[in-house]
Amino acid sequence: MGMDFNDLGPKGKALLETPEPPSDGWGDPEPLNKPDDPLPFPLESLPGLVRCAVSEVATYTQAPMALIAGSALDSLSTAAQGLRNVQRGERLQGPTGTYRLSLAVSGERKTTEDDIFGAPIREWELEQLKKFQPILKESRAAFEAWEAEKAGIVQRIKEKSKAGQDTAELKRKLADIALAEPKAIRVPRILYGDITPEALAWRLSMGWPCGAVQSAEAGIIFGGHGMSSDSIMRNLALLNSLWDGGETRVDRRTSESFIVRGARLTMGLAVQPEVLASFFDQSHGLARGSGFLARFLLAWPESTQGTRFFQEAPAHSPMLTRYQDRITELLDETQPPDGENGLILPVIGFDPPAKKAWIETYNEIERSLAEDGELSTVRDVGAKAGDNLARLSAQYAILEGKESISLENVERASLLIAYHLHEARRIFAITKASPQVLLEGRLDTWLIRRAKETGNPIPKSAVLQFGPGPLRKKKTLDPALKTLAEANRIRISLMGRKEVIEVNPALFREDA
Repeated sequence: MGMDFNDLGPKGKALLETPEPPSDGWGDPEPLNKPDDPLPFPLESLPGLVRCAVSEVATYTQAPMALIAGSALDSLSTAAQGLRNVQRGERLQGPTGTYRLSLAVSGERKTTEDDIFGAPIREWELEQLKKFQPILKESRAAFEAWEAEKAGIVQRIKEKSKAGQDTAELKRKLADIALAEPKAIRVPRILYGDITPEALAWRLSMGWPCGAVQSAEAGIIFGGHGMSSDSIMRNLALLNSLWDGGETRVDRRTSESFIVRGARLTMGLAVQPEVLASFFDQSHGLARGSGFLARFLLAWPESTQGTRFFQEAPAHSPMLTRYQDRITELLDETQPPDGENGLILPVIGFDPPAKKAWIETYNEIERSLAEDGELSTVRDVGAKAGDNLARLSAQYAILEGKESISLENVERASLLIAYHLHEARRIFAITKASPQVLLEGRLDTWLIRRAKETGNPIPKSAVLQFGPGPLRKKKTLDPALKTLAEANRIRISLMGRKEVIEVNPALFREDA
């Protein structure tokens, strides 16, 4: 006669339904408040020449692929932004330059990638400086002569005033000579490091109107922790305007105010996750509330540190060389500035199939911004995604020497935009987390990877020596370990006289 499990009663059924504890005695680990895992960078989103150059460089720098590709695309943005505006609609046109921000811990080799892909820009700047030397000397001589003539008139006015003589004629001459001040020669300077937004705007207004800020510390944004909210807001508004390509007036108390017209800017920045979270806390969310970070292509790639075993760089990198040469060709085509008006650029538009694809992607993103949509938590970023899609598509077309944007350009750029939208959701999740929670997440990820590679247990000394940088101090490490232990993700025990850390096997088993 068979058994009817209903005869067991509630207690008996509960015994059957309750799983036995694992034989290793661990139990299930509790979840941490960690961001979603990063997506692999979509190499297929890059044009062929960029993809080949990036893959070539990755074999020996071994940096995160998103950082390598980002540096390559920043160079393309820098070169392309001085050639065309992109036309999105009958009354919609704007710059092709992009802003990019990557979250990366110290030592991820962003500077290395920027040096590699920025090399043709630096070399072009030097060549232009050599070409401009004779003109600069003539300009300096003309300015010194003008200054001397002006000073002479001023001196004569002083002398006549003291003597009680009429100075009307001299004042007219002074007014005339003021109008005849020689114009400064605009020598191409493009690359900047950590520069203040106001100083950058002045350079773009009075100097070369195309610029690019590359920094592994993002000092242009995060270097002002001590600034007031008003100062932060002014700086972010200025950088917003430069992204938009609009006319901006910069008012200064201690020196002459100026107007930025027809300027184009690319930014390729990196910042540590904890610094970003801290900045959001201290600035009360101004970076997001102002729409500033919404303009960026955001990424938070997984670190490759601990896996970058030595690889000799090849003597020749043919695809990288081809890409660098193409960047130089584009820089040589840069439109000269039109005096105080800056750059007046022709437009590049979409082929009909490309325009249709751009509209479809634009509308798909818009639908995802609904209350229950996939992008509802990053509506600000999604609202700028269509513009960034057009900019990337235009950059791809310009790289390939096309007169209009093709369907393939839009399709590839759409893959890249989808990646950056996913990354934006991950990144903005951390703005609600404390720096301590972020450190706990980094430690958890590092311990799981270490356990997969070397097995359990892990000496605590190994974390202090090789772990994530901020956690190499006992006073920082111990609270994070305590949190992980309370979440049943690790155990801390003694092996002889040494403290060791065991990671819950459920976190790194192949079938986990």
